[in-house]
Amino acid sequence: MKVPHHLLNLPKLPIGEKFSSAANTLAEHVLNIQKLVQLKLEKSNAQYKAAINKKRREKVFKERDMVMVYLRRERIPAGSYNKLKSKKYGLFKIMKKINDNAYVVDFPSNIMMTKTFKCGRSL
Repeated sequence: MKVPHHLLNLPKLPIGEKFSSAANTLAEHVLNIQKLVQLKLEKSNAQYKAAINKKRREKVFKERDMVMVYLRRERIPAGSYNKLKSKKYGLFKIMKKINDNAYVVDFPSNIMMTKTFKCGRSL
C-alpha cells in the first residue's frame, strides 16, 4: 500500500451519530417507498389471481381413477402425426399421483411416449 504525499482533509462525524440526519431521512424514505411498492404489487397480484381463478376448474384425481387422455401435436411421436387422426385416446388408469397437477398414466406398451402428464390441456 502506498502512503499518500498530501494530507487528507476529511471531516470527522460526531461519535454518537454514524450517518448524517439527511442520509437517515433519505434511507427511511426509500424504505417506505419499497414497502409501499411491495404492498401494491401484492394487491395487484391478488386481483389478477382472483380474476384468473374465477373461471378455473380445479380437478384433482386419485390413484386408480380412469381418465381420458388428450394428446397435443407436440406429444405425438414424430412421423406419426396426422391431422385427421384422433387426438383423444381411451380411458387409462392413473398409476401414481406425483402432485395435484402431475400424474403417471398406465399406457399400453404399443404407445411409445412418456407416461407422465400434467393435468390441464394434456390430461
